[in-house]
Amino acid sequence: MEKENLAGRVVCLGLKKTDFEGMTAQRKLPNYVYRYEDVFKTCIEILNKNWPFDPVRLIRVRVSECKPIDGLKKDKRITEFTTKITDS
Repeated sequence: MEKENLAGRVVCLGLKKTDFEGMTAQRKLPNYVYRYEDVFKTCIEILNKNWPFDPVRLIRVRVSECKPIDGLKKDKRITEFTTKITDS
């Protein structure tokens, strides 16, 4: 996302089991994120809470409520939030 100059606020994780049954779960973050590490950590949190522990054939990640990073970098909260995520 950073390469595309975008930051998003909602991370959605979709799983499809081997029998093609699917589930999705999402998390709306308090601030925008753009680094893959922050999106990955959010996905792991969603996965740990929602994974049905059956074999999975597909994992899908989507980030929405996107905005250009340039307009967000002026907002000090995005830097503070991403620092807190990576430090914990």
